[in-house]
Amino acid sequence: MRRFKHTVWGALGLLMLFMTGCTSPSDREVQEAMDFLYASMPLPDSVDYPREFWEANVRATLRARQEMPWGDKVPEREWKHFVLPLRVNNENLDSARIVLYDELKDRVKDLSMYDAVLEVNHWCHEHVSYAPSDSRTKSPLVTMRSATGRCGEESTFTVAALRAVGIPARQVYTPRWAHTDDNHAWVEAWVNGKWYFMGACEPMPALNMGWFNEPASRGMLMHTKVFGNYDGPEEVVGRNACYTEINVTSNYADTDTLTVRVVDAEGSPLRDARVDFRLYNYAEFFTLVSKQSDDKGLTWLGCGKGDLLVWASKNGRFGFEKASVGKQDTVTVVVDKDDSYTASLDLDLVPPPSKEYIPNVTEEQVRRNRDRLHTEDSLRNAYMQRTFSQEDKLKAARQNWQIICDFQKHQNGPQVLSTLRQKDLCDVSAQVLLDAADNTPASASPLWEKYVLAPRISNEMLTPYRQLLGKVFAGKDASAIAQWVRDSIRIDETRNPQRLCMSPDGVYRHRVTDAHSRDIFFVAACRSAGIPARIDEVTGKVQVIASPQPSPAGEGEPGVESQEEWQDVNFGLEALAQRRSGEGTLSLTYSDFVIKENPSYYSQFSLSRLQNGTLALQEFPEDATWKDTFAQGVQMDAGQYLLVSGTRMADGSVLAHLEFFGLKADAAQKQPLKLRDNADELRVIGTFNCENYFTNYKGIHKTLLESTGRGYYVVALIRDSHEPSTHILHECEEANIYLSQWPHLFVMLFPTWDELQSFRSHRQDFDRLPDNFIFGVADPETIEAMHIQELTHGSQELPILLMGDTFNRVVWFQQGYTIGVVDQIMSVIRQLMIHEK
Repeated sequence: MRRFKHTVWGALGLLMLFMTGCTSPSDREVQEAMDFLYASMPLPDSVDYPREFWEANVRATLRARQEMPWGDKVPEREWKHFVLPLRVNNENLDSARIVLYDELKDRVKDLSMYDAVLEVNHWCHEHVSYAPSDSRTKSPLVTMRSATGRCGEESTFTVAALRAVGIPARQVYTPRWAHTDDNHAWVEAWVNGKWYFMGACEPMPALNMGWFNEPASRGMLMHTKVFGNYDGPEEVVGRNACYTEINVTSNYADTDTLTVRVVDAEGSPLRDARVDFRLYNYAEFFTLVSKQSDDKGLTWLGCGKGDLLVWASKNGRFGFEKASVGKQDTVTVVVDKDDSYTASLDLDLVPPPSKEYIPNVTEEQVRRNRDRLHTEDSLRNAYMQRTFSQEDKLKAARQNWQIICDFQKHQNGPQVLSTLRQKDLCDVSAQVLLDAADNTPASASPLWEKYVLAPRISNEMLTPYRQLLGKVFAGKDASAIAQWVRDSIRIDETRNPQRLCMSPDGVYRHRVTDAHSRDIFFVAACRSAGIPARIDEVTGKVQVIASPQPSPAGEGEPGVESQEEWQDVNFGLEALAQRRSGEGTLSLTYSDFVIKENPSYYSQFSLSRLQNGTLALQEFPEDATWKDTFAQGVQMDAGQYLLVSGTRMADGSVLAHLEFFGLKADAAQKQPLKLRDNADELRVIGTFNCENYFTNYKGIHKTLLESTGRGYYVVALIRDSHEPSTHILHECEEANIYLSQWPHLFVMLFPTWDELQSFRSHRQDFDRLPDNFIFGVADPETIEAMHIQELTHGSQELPILLMGDTFNRVVWFQQGYTIGVVDQIMSVIRQLMIHEK
């Protein structure tokens, strides 16, 4: 039983195992299912979850197959690959299969399979709504109990619910959109021989409907990971020991096949070259999929009809070419460059065109679905009000608030909690918190709290490990721990292609793991021994402070790192804890202020290091900007770099610039940051979240998105009986005939309810406003969000008007009143309408 103490299954799984003992699938059925799962199981799953856990879930799955009316209609291939597996993506596993079946079985057992899929999605919406968060994926039951999840968590939860009642389901993912800096995940469900899609926790009146119908039609690649060695009809873009990656882009978008021919510097075909199909997104060329060239130097990909950067590499050399899918059948990439390559070049990148398809539904279907959504929102909100703490400091903990509240009373409680990410608060266990608080050696190092006490190391699920590792590595220094890891841990990358994180306890017990889990284990062992250690967030390097020293009296503050010297750890060398590799100082100069006053990392530019012919993104914090991070200079490892910058235009195209340059050790390098522009086209100038709230004149609290629907809109923050605001409204009246032809909304918001009521009392003064104008009161958070710092520069002047879209892109902004402001709006609308055609 002690083994369960360090797994994420725990007591709930044991209880559910007992409860499912009443079902009686044959031993042969159970064994066949277990054999299938273990044949392709990722190594962390087989180590961190006991066999009893898997058997309990297999029995629950077989029970659903026996009891659900469609159980005998699902073919063996679809059942094994899309019902039996618990894992959907990279989430923490739990007993959702058992819990969700009991929740859903009576709700769907008398429905058709098609209607059951819709009903499961309604149930999911009743329990979970969208909220952005970091990339770690919560388990399905934590997502349900916390009532929110990002799209990856919503889709994981919905797939888990569908599989729980025996319906084949899979998570479909676009790694990145082509026309905007974002990505998305949703769900496909198999119904009577056909795959249908839907937005997870976003039920529509029919399947094959979602807010993303239009953007999916512009996608370059949409894919899914299928557990096991799958032999279905879809194009396979990757296959490994654990899953088959299949291409489903043609389900959503017009596609074509791009053939890539890889040759060496002499023009001879290059076999076994790595070929990365890269898409511009978040200011980097992100790899959608990697393939290998064959004996003839060829590989291919079926994808959307837009522009890609094809990057090929082998033995430290590389080459790249822009490819326009649909316009060229074949692109040849010459692998003739090495890590000393320097160049400066521009690329114009165009996304696929739009071709939206939406099933026919009646107005009555839409109305009934909308009514259900409101009821489900009410049920979910009531649960949150009843279950969650209403104290501001505990809101992030959601259903986990009592554990956090109790732990705050521990002597080291506030310090441990301060190191956690917001999402950690909603699923960290009391055992993890107490393990960190009670088993961490004290230290005078200013890095102690962040790099010794902190439970979180990387993207792992937090587990208690210090009591065990503290005993094993007590008294050892960093070099000795590194040597132990080198001698004792064998690396096997073949059994964990998804880079799931094995627990430190699991690594210690099993002694075979992947490199990333090995790195987490090493940091965990060092922290358990009181040694500051980390995985550097920018470079991904494992680093330690071999001999931490306190800051001199009167110098530095807790957390200041200038008094400590990080050392790189290389597990492939005898000298395991080395000094950091040579560094230089990189400063970016910038002068394109008209385009963007202060460019943001991941939005307008990014840096990648050339390493062995491939690109490694330097993962600076998400709030990094040119002015705050790079203008004065930043320390970086010496080497060759690619600086990518880009201006995203309103139609989704990108004006990109690529700069390859070298950074020498102990040298100061100035590098220009260039943003390109096209004065004849609209560009994205900022971001504004369409999920911001307002209250309409009926007193209904809703998001902008709920009112505007998908696409562009104008939102304004105005004042009642305020001369500049009044001028704008009258100008809009004069332009009625033009503004009313735009098939989108103008949302005119006041800062207070009293001002809205006052305006309504003399609404007749503006009786010629177009019908696509609506009025309401902005939430305080919405008012704050509309004061976009880089555009207002701190000014509180009203009115504020912005034109954005429901991908949160701002393409036009105006603060205060200027003559002809409505003419500006109409000019922007004309450009948008041209693009939309």
